[in-house]
Amino acid sequence: GLPTQRYLSLHRLVVTPSDRFAFSLNEGALYADTTSAGRSQEPWYLNAANLFLLVNMNHYGGPTKSFVGLDLAWQPSDRVHLAGQLFANDIKVDKTTPTNPEKPEELGYTLSATGGAMHGAASWSAFYTRVDNLVYQTQKGTQFDYTVRGVGIGRDHIDYDQLTARAEVAALPRGLLGGEITFIRQGEGALGRPFPPPQLLGDSVRFLTGIVERTLRLAMQANWTPAPGINLSTDVGRHFIWSANHVQGVRGDRWVWRVRAEIRRRITGGIHSPD
Repeated sequence: GLPTQRYLSLHRLVVTPSDRFAFSLNEGALYADTTSAGRSQEPWYLNAANLFLLVNMNHYGGPTKSFVGLDLAWQPSDRVHLAGQLFANDIKVDKTTPTNPEKPEELGYTLSATGGAMHGAASWSAFYTRVDNLVYQTQKGTQFDYTVRGVGIGRDHIDYDQLTARAEVAALPRGLLGGEITFIRQGEGALGRPFPPPQLLGDSVRFLTGIVERTLRLAMQANWTPAPGINLSTDVGRHFIWSANHVQGVRGDRWVWRVRAEIRRRITGGIHSPD
């Protein structure tokens, strides 16, 4: 039967060789017990000195989903900051055989760059991110995937990539103006769907499956703080959408906007007890 309880154990090692460069290695194990003993947390995964990948291979007999990750941050100059994140799941280390169908690798990663210009009066950023179709799902069924009550414990959706570039400038005292361009490709993969049967595994189910919806977003943002504690902001964008809702040839262009006003006040003072 399928497991009724799931547990997640994590390791993370952070290394900072210099003030401008840092990286971290991490691994995790999502596991459950299907035996009649009804064990909860597994001691093998509570030992901080254990490598979860070795535990999974050598000791623990229950269903386990192991993954590894890498984070990098580098500041090549005072005005530029580069970063990257990688999530890897079920990477093959042996050759497949006729009885072991070709299973696609499952990756998620983000590459980003940020910086400043005009002596701090302007800033810019750009990033590219990708999440494969099956990266948060397992062959054990929908009750043993990377979701909690239908919400992903990583990203909230899968089978997509996104490229975004933004710029912002201090156009007025206490005022910022910005612009954004984003392009998103979204496949038909979704959290909670059953894992494909072995005969359907392959590159066709790895990334951008089915009819791909494509969205181009052009937007402008403005932020103004007329007085301390008061902030006004707006975001107006035009979305150009091809194959809307994954229907070939259908357009879904629309305006998307948001206006927000915030008033914040800080109240300080001591709490005095009655005499």
